[in-house]
Amino acid sequence: MKKLKKWIIKELPPVKLYLDDLDSIYEILRQKVKNIDIKTEDYVVEDVKQLKNLGTEKLHHLSIECSDPNIDIQFYPGWVKIQFYEDSTYNRGILSEIEDIINKRRVLLGSFLTSNWAFFLNGGLFSGSLIGLWEMPQTYMWLFLALLLISILSLIFLWKFRITSYSTIMLLERKEETSFWKRNKDEVFIAIISAIAGSLVTIFIMWISNLL
Repeated sequence: MKKLKKWIIKELPPVKLYLDDLDSIYEILRQKVKNIDIKTEDYVVEDVKQLKNLGTEKLHHLSIECSDPNIDIQFYPGWVKIQFYEDSTYNRGILSEIEDIINKRRVLLGSFLTSNWAFFLNGGLFSGSLIGLWEMPQTYMWLFLALLLISILSLIFLWKFRITSYSTIMLLERKEETSFWKRNKDEVFIAIISAIAGSLVTIFIMWISNLL
């Protein structure tokens, strides 16, 4: 009689990783496995730093395949899949270290929008709107019709977001990425000034109208 080996399979929502995150994962694996292959859709590289030579800024698909022990880490467009081909205390320790790195880069809003909770809450809004249309007085009909429309549009948005959400691997270190404010400060400043100017013009026009 021979006991069957059980696998460890862990699936995580989309993440945004940087080269230094991949390098940290690579160093953990390098100390614990014998062979590591890093694969994109078109290339196999021997080291994380070689990814910089691919001629692209980011990837949506990457796999890290290890042997002895056998481990696969797959960064798919919509999720991350970590697979160990043997369930052991040693492998669970490796999984814990890798998860700690990946979880720091989870996109929080994306994680919620792709979770079952988002669909559950939207389903509650949809059901409540139908009950309100059926049970409440006619004076509230437009309110519940609006809520019903919002729930339907939200469901379409959540479904579309789930099938188009991406894991992203930026081929630069995190400290090298320009922040949103640095990239867009001129546009944000112009938008704020335009909003203030528009508000002042509206107030002035209303003031003049009252005088007349």
